[in-house]
Amino acid sequence: MTRLTRHTVRIHGERSVRAPATLGQRSIWVDIDRMMPDTSFYNSTVFTEVPAGVDLAGVLAALDALVRRHEALRTLFHRDPAGDLVQQVTSDGELPVEVCEAGADDPDPRALIDDLERLVRRYRFDHTRDWPIRPAVGALDGAPRVVITCLSHAATDYLGGQVVGAELARLLAGGELPPPSIQPVELAAYERSEPGGRVQERSLAYWREQLAITPPAIFRAREPDTPRYAVAALSSGAVKLALEALAIRYAMSSSVVLLAATATVLGRRSGTGRVPMVLIAGNRHRPELRGYVGNLVQDVPATIDVSAEDFGAVVRGCWGTAMRAYRSGISDRQEITALRGALGSVADLSCYFNDLRQGVGAGQAEPVTAERLHVAQATSQLTFGAGYELDELTFFLKAIEDGPDRVELSVRADTSRVAAAEAAEILRGIEDLLVTVTVTVAADESVLAATGAR
Repeated sequence: MTRLTRHTVRIHGERSVRAPATLGQRSIWVDIDRMMPDTSFYNSTVFTEVPAGVDLAGVLAALDALVRRHEALRTLFHRDPAGDLVQQVTSDGELPVEVCEAGADDPDPRALIDDLERLVRRYRFDHTRDWPIRPAVGALDGAPRVVITCLSHAATDYLGGQVVGAELARLLAGGELPPPSIQPVELAAYERSEPGGRVQERSLAYWREQLAITPPAIFRAREPDTPRYAVAALSSGAVKLALEALAIRYAMSSSVVLLAATATVLGRRSGTGRVPMVLIAGNRHRPELRGYVGNLVQDVPATIDVSAEDFGAVVRGCWGTAMRAYRSGISDRQEITALRGALGSVADLSCYFNDLRQGVGAGQAEPVTAERLHVAQATSQLTFGAGYELDELTFFLKAIEDGPDRVELSVRADTSRVAAAEAAEILRGIEDLLVTVTVTVAADESVLAATGAR
């Protein structure tokens, strides 16, 4: 029989401090504030398996250690009298934990876990009162099996959420963790220092350059559908195979190959040789930020040249363009907004690319044949989400791992520019392009190997 109970972890004795918000916190707050009052859109969940032998008390102790460790998980947000966003780290508080217990005779324990995730994820956080973390525990016959940690995007970005999951797994296993190298309060202080200011000046100069060269909207207006924003996803083993093969062929990361393919398909559909894309800079290049729990990601524009007929040339050019963009990813969003207004810019900054896969370098050893690719492509699955009404984008492509052998490409599209059917065609077009190029490259290399040519 299923039973839902609530437990409370009482957190005591950590630092309490008030400080200016970081650049990353201020950036995501603009988006969260725009979605008020229902900001559950910006909630995410991390699943962490509980090792055998760990009881509920052990799970609650691990959550206690995690929340005490990372100040971002104990932070509230306010506006100061001047209207600036402030982070308020609290020292004490109560962390509610939902526990769903099911019996072995339950007909579908997996469905209960899905229901539990929806329970913790669907409600917005009140960031003036609530800590931006909401954990839940799924138990079977009294033994905890999984911790579902719901995090507000106000607390951390995707990679920070992965840190939360990995560290919770170590704590549940009885492991020890070194102290965090930096907290958001210290990061905010660095950003306001002279070295931090120089980083932002370089980024502002890059934005000024990009706003001057970025073309206007590449999609024609149309009558929007209801709901206005469509969601489509393609789960594909062929995309994974092709990306790995082309990453080796071009000695590039598969993320750059995917960006080049996305821009190429968009360029062909819109009839332009220069495609404006907004990249999502992770900004974790400094060693002390790799294990940081907090917001670091920011948008940064890049205009991708897709005019070359040879896809390899597009990929090589895309690499240089993307690297310049990612190196300019730390900026003050308010300053960027002011710059755009001052320049009267009509640059199209509404097409986004975000590759969330881990380990996207070249690493596959087994040869990819045309037969393997076509067999994999035959198993691709295209699905459509429910859609929604409010956003500020035209096209947003996201890539994630979908198990060990597949990649999921998903698109959110404004149907006043890109119809749901067209979003699906773009996903299929990216897959087709990657498969076609990989087959062509493999055939050319087979000819070279057979003839001994170099």
